[in-house]
Amino acid sequence: KQPNIRIQWEKAHAAQTDRLIEWCKTHEAARKKLFSDSMQDAQEEGRSKQQLCHGKNDIYVEIAKVIFSAGDESVKIHALAQDNLGIFAGPIQSHLDVLKQKYRKYITLLGQTGAGQTYDDLVSNTSTKNIIDSIQKEFPWWGDLHSWWRTNPAYNSTWSGADSGQNFAARAVGLFK
Repeated sequence: KQPNIRIQWEKAHAAQTDRLIEWCKTHEAARKKLFSDSMQDAQEEGRSKQQLCHGKNDIYVEIAKVIFSAGDESVKIHALAQDNLGIFAGPIQSHLDVLKQKYRKYITLLGQTGAGQTYDDLVSNTSTKNIIDSIQKEFPWWGDLHSWWRTNPAYNSTWSGADSGQNFAARAVGLFK
């Protein structure tokens, strides 16, 4: 039986979350598969939607290599990482769930219109900049998560495809031409 491990991710251990986010930034294809790529993003970028062919555990093992080989974690964790990276799949998945919950909590502060805007638009807008600044003081990974999740309803249920500036009638007519 595999040992049940508890990983600390915040405060003194925030570097582990930093490494998780950094891994996701540098492994775009795996990140899109891990977080269920948005069909809208794929269409806007002129590419096909990325789907997971293998289990997420394979991705979690790759992430664990980066997070737990840095040497700043406990001797016990480091030893476990040397022997069996697979035991970290559960804690990584749980932490991603926690990040999702926190992201959702903060996204509601922006309302429907703000929730669908890009991070750059939000920080350059005088009416949302202070909100973003206060979010990032408490949750520094919010900007990266928002860039990945803002149009994905699995993560951002506040966002509405009916935000102002979209012409769905014209888009629908274009589909039937």
